[in-house]
Amino acid sequence: MTDALKKSVDQRLLWAEQNPTLCIYPYVTLDTRYSELSSEPVYKTCCCNLDDRTFVPSAGADPFADIKEQQLNEQWPEACWRCKSEEDHSGASERVNGFLGYIEDRLRSFVEKQALPEFELRVKFSNFCNLACRSCSKTESSTWARITNTPVSEQYEIDISTSPEHWKLITTTILEKLPEVEHFYVHFIGGESLVQPGMKKLLNWMIAQGIAPRVHLRVTTALSVRPGYDLMSKMSQFRDVDINLSIDSVGDNYQYLRWPAKFEKIENNLATLMSHQTTLSIVSGKKTYTPRWRCLITPVFSLNNIMYIDEFMTYWSAWFDQQHYSFPIKPINLTNQTRHLDVEALPIRYRPALIEFLQICVGHGIFKKYPDHTRVLFNFINSTIEELKNMPESHEQWLKFLSHNAYFDKKTDQSFALLNERLYNLLDAPDKELINIMTNDIDIEKQFSLEITHRVAFFKKLDVQS
Repeated sequence: MTDALKKSVDQRLLWAEQNPTLCIYPYVTLDTRYSELSSEPVYKTCCCNLDDRTFVPSAGADPFADIKEQQLNEQWPEACWRCKSEEDHSGASERVNGFLGYIEDRLRSFVEKQALPEFELRVKFSNFCNLACRSCSKTESSTWARITNTPVSEQYEIDISTSPEHWKLITTTILEKLPEVEHFYVHFIGGESLVQPGMKKLLNWMIAQGIAPRVHLRVTTALSVRPGYDLMSKMSQFRDVDINLSIDSVGDNYQYLRWPAKFEKIENNLATLMSHQTTLSIVSGKKTYTPRWRCLITPVFSLNNIMYIDEFMTYWSAWFDQQHYSFPIKPINLTNQTRHLDVEALPIRYRPALIEFLQICVGHGIFKKYPDHTRVLFNFINSTIEELKNMPESHEQWLKFLSHNAYFDKKTDQSFALLNERLYNLLDAPDKELINIMTNDIDIEKQFSLEITHRVAFFKKLDVQS
């Protein structure tokens, strides 16, 4: 850690504290996707943390007008309760991460004027995805829904670019917002973006409209699919391209998180992506090839990979050294459906060992070598330490975590004891035995959520009886 990094983080956290409900996202983003919880045919949100069960868009052109007004009056909008809960327990909410992620000059302007020279249209075309990640859900991945025997509305599987209402919103927003801001982004957010037909359709539309050179692209991808030359050639026609890499761990632990992907394949696909239309430059007398794309690493840390965060940082630090360029690392939060995978689900008796481990990780060399790119990661580790100290434990959440993993272990023929060995070795004998019992007894032919609920209720009852 460097003094400059700490000062940079502290300044942004101070702004967030001095503006306790102000959030960047209602001002700079519009996210559209299908949601069965929406009362409107076209669902709109400003961030993934907004509760779509309680959010009601404002009347008029700006769906977030009411949210902005409440936030400026230092009131927490009802639909923003997830961020409030994180912050009440010293956590790094999406709101706080927004402050940490921005360039300081722009952030200062936003705090003073509530305006930024940019806007991002996020589009989730469907839940079509080739992975079944442990921290995912039926609405985010078609493969997850299939292997967990979870019914999902067919609307989630239909590409919204085929919906006249969605297509009109997408194209109208692009044409209206593009001339209004200095930096306009179109962000493709999956399931898996690289296999979405709607992504290619919208790229072709923007190219045909002649606006590609004025549009910034953002693409969120797990890189489990090899990026095709035709797709990369289309993306090359845009103003610039940011690739958000959903990579949560390295080596064997990675495959535990993102079944059935293998980390070696991700490395190969990243090499393909980075080698497309590189620019040659000479640095200190050595040839260096700068990639065509800017990249951002967006890991999700949970109890399934938090004990490997040091290996994650060591890998990327060495990779940056070897490539002579680096990426920002910005952890993102788990969705509400998988809160039981969050680090705070760990029982209090195991927390001191994890806190000690994370305190060592704060001193990792990556923070000294790449301070500008690790602000959010640095704050995530520190805030997680504080949450582990402050968050009350929930035995039900712990049982849910164990049963969740038991289902996935059995379904994917993997092992907590081998692929999450570091956490497993922290556990006492009764919990290790409980894992064995759950894994043996759980019925993977039944629907995931019903089976997990049943198992949690069963073991809670045993606890009461004992």
